[in-house]
Amino acid sequence: MENRTINLLIAQNVYSMATQVALHIFELSRAFPHGGSESIRSKLIQASGNVCSRLSDAWQNRNTRNIHIEKLNQATEKATATLNLIQEALDYNFLDPRIAGLLNKNYQEILDKISDMIANIKT
Repeated sequence: MENRTINLLIAQNVYSMATQVALHIFELSRAFPHGGSESIRSKLIQASGNVCSRLSDAWQNRNTRNIHIEKLNQATEKATATLNLIQEALDYNFLDPRIAGLLNKNYQEILDKISDMIANIKT
């Protein structure tokens, strides 16, 4: 029961954090050059939103252990992709280095929390 309570608190916290960071990325990306669906702007918005979607999917499937873990792993993959896109946006000077550093820190914290959730499920 204790692991379940811990995971509930972590899940609420990580989803809230991921949503806030995704909204911040959306606001920041308004200053990026607009391109097609393959632009850094589009990819970054999509990747950050997908982190939230996968976390939501994981929560909806929390009673099915393997699917729950799979969805959390997918959220990890999307968070890692978002980190790579943040670096790419920084390389193209679309992001200020200080802001990119804060976004990186946020996504690293999200990754750490997802890792904690997976560890709690497995114990």
